[in-house]
Order: sequence, then structure tokens, then C-alpha cells
Amino acid sequence: GSTGKPEVMLRELGVQHIGHVHLTDTDGTLFGPTSKHLPCGEGHCDIAASLDLLWEGGYSGWVMIDGWMIEDVYRAASKGKQAIDEALVRFQ
Repeated sequence: GSTGKPEVMLRELGVQHIGHVHLTDTDGTLFGPTSKHLPCGEGHCDIAASLDLLWEGGYSGWVMIDGWMIEDVYRAASKGKQAIDEALVRFQ
């Protein structure tokens, strides 16, 4: 089962088994009725660690910035793009 820490799941599952990524942050209430998505960097997920593991593992699939149920989706998209850009800079 999920631990609520994507970087742990990526290590255990292996990047080679990932076909598509939804990039978002969370308030940490996994499976709870109050669980909600947050813009990258505003919650409990280590977005940088997850992206680093994907790139290190040779991931070449799609990364979608997930703005589901986020009030300011444009701000969430901007923060998600910033997280991706910062991760890519480390691998250039």
C-alpha cells in the first residue's frame, strides 16, 4: 500500500514500471475525506526527491501537473512547472 511518500513508492516499485506521472502535493491526509491536492511545494510531498528519482531512473514518460480540486489552478501549474524546471537543471 501507499505510504503517502511518493519517493518511497518509486524506490520500492522501480521507475521502469512508471508509465505516467501526476505531479501534485498533498496535505498529508492520505485516503481521508479531507485529503486534498496542493500546489507543489506547499504540502508534505518531497517533490524534488520524487523528480530526482524519476530522472535518475531514466524515466522518459509524461509528467502532468495535477491541479485537481485546487482553487487557483494557474498558480498550481506555475509552481509545478517551477518544480520540474528546478529538477531538470540538476540533471543538465
